[in-house]
This record gives sequence, C-alpha cells and structure tokens, in this order.
Amino acid sequence: ASGISIRGLKLETARAMKRAGFRTVRIGLETADPATQRRLGGKVTNDEFEAACANLAEAGFSKDEVGVYVMVGLPEQNREEVERSVDLVLQHGLRVHLTEYSPIPGSPLFEASCAASRYDVSEPLLQNPTILPCGGPDLGINEVNIIKRRIAGFFRQKLPA
Repeated sequence: ASGISIRGLKLETARAMKRAGFRTVRIGLETADPATQRRLGGKVTNDEFEAACANLAEAGFSKDEVGVYVMVGLPEQNREEVERSVDLVLQHGLRVHLTEYSPIPGSPLFEASCAASRYDVSEPLLQNPTILPCGGPDLGINEVNIIKRRIAGFFRQKLPA
C-alpha cells in the first residue's frame, strides 16, 4: 500500500487534487509515536499529519474520502503504539488502513527486523507480512484482528440509524 506523502500535502495541493477529481485519498501516517517516526527516517510528524487533515478538509474532502495508512508489526513496535496511532486517526473520524510491515533485505530496517523477528527473515518465505514476522509478543495476528474489529466498530457506531 502506498499513500500520498503527508509532508507535501499543502492546502494548494489538496485543492488541486479536489479540482482534478480525486475521490479517494490515502495518506501515510505509519505511526503516531515520535520516536518510531524518527527511527523510520523522519518522513512525517504528528503536527504534519494534523496539518494535512486540516488541508484536506479545507479543500472539500469528506472524512469518507480520506484514509490513513498505519503500520503494524514494525520492529520494536508494541500493541500500545499501534493503538495510539489508530486512536489519533479515529479522533479525526478518518478511516484507518492497517498495513502489515514486511522486512525487505537491504532496506534501512532490515537489520532491526532480523534482530526483532522470531523467524529467520533472511528466508524470503518468512518475509511475508501476513505472519507479522517482526510483531512483538503483544502484537500477533489475534491482536491485530482485535484492533481491526475495534476500527470497524467505531464506524458502525457512527452510521445513522
């Protein structure tokens, strides 16, 4: 999954996207944890996320048209970090799209992935994100499914009767 960079999502860009007919926008928050944001290369901050949300709304995008990617299963990531990231997105009433992390050889996080994984992720079959190869002890498939059900429940509660 790939989203639009939050950092470059200025008001004039959001307005141009709306005029061009964009109906669905996906932005990549990845995590709301500042330490992890820095560890991932400082691609986005929470303040930049807040500004992007405001710019999209000002440009006329409805909450239903905006989705936000949140990574799950990053090396050294725990369930609480994912929950806080989800909460930040839900506070804006935006759709959360959980994206399972996949360790990629040669990437900046691969060494950390090898150290964090309970599997030998140098084996390509064990780089499969659906098994959450780098998920911590409190962040397995069952926990991710609980988080997904919570997200779905948030939006079911908001539907008109």
